[in-house]
Amino acid sequence: SKAQRSDVDIQLAQGKKWLKKRPNDVVLLMTLGRLATTKRKLTLAREHFDSALTQAPKGSSLRKEIYRELGGVCHGLGDSQLALQYLLKA
Repeated sequence: SKAQRSDVDIQLAQGKKWLKKRPNDVVLLMTLGRLATTKRKLTLAREHFDSALTQAPKGSSLRKEIYRELGGVCHGLGDSQLALQYLLKA
């Protein structure tokens, strides 16, 4: 029997399609990062959050949120030093 794709998998696939059209969409990148985190795809999540951080304007309130997310992801990837640096910026 074919494995059922979860809602998160479907959302990630759809989000990737949207990202092709809107590669600089900070909120979309953050959403994809959170979906990837939910699936424990932490390397993918980190890529999305890194991209979101690059796109987020200086002084944007979203940057603190992204730093928080990156802190959690880096901690999950075992990089506690980097995780701490991100969390201190959050």
